[in-house]
Amino acid sequence: MWRSAGYLLGYLLVSGVLFATVLASIAVAVALSVTIVAIPLLAGAAFVVRGCAQLERVRLRQVFTEPVRACYRPPDGHGLWRQARARWGEGTTWRDLGYLIGLWAPLFALDAAVFAQWAIFLAGVALPLWYSMAKGVCVGYCNGPSV
Repeated sequence: MWRSAGYLLGYLLVSGVLFATVLASIAVAVALSVTIVAIPLLAGAAFVVRGCAQLERVRLRQVFTEPVRACYRPPDGHGLWRQARARWGEGTTWRDLGYLIGLWAPLFALDAAVFAQWAIFLAGVALPLWYSMAKGVCVGYCNGPSV
């Protein structure tokens, strides 16, 4: 239970940074796609997307017993054009991009709602402790005045 709550809180803290990083790298690469500068930017953007997705896979080790591995094919040949084409031509980079950008808003809202519900239940369980810590108030069996 605590590991799951830690994973949810970690997603709420880290996902915005990953979303902004991936969105910025993709936006710059797409904006400059009409120039020759786009070739190294597309290769770099694919590297950023894969790195952010790998960070999410590392975070999944908190809740899964087996590590989640990616299956990226190595690029065919040398050169920036072939590397960019190989990285964006396979479905794994697009799936990573879909998770990091497309699912960010619904997953963030769902994680925030679940974490808030978990915090409310935790506060309700700890409520008698809060009352007993107040000065002069006793909940339950007491030797002095009770509530």
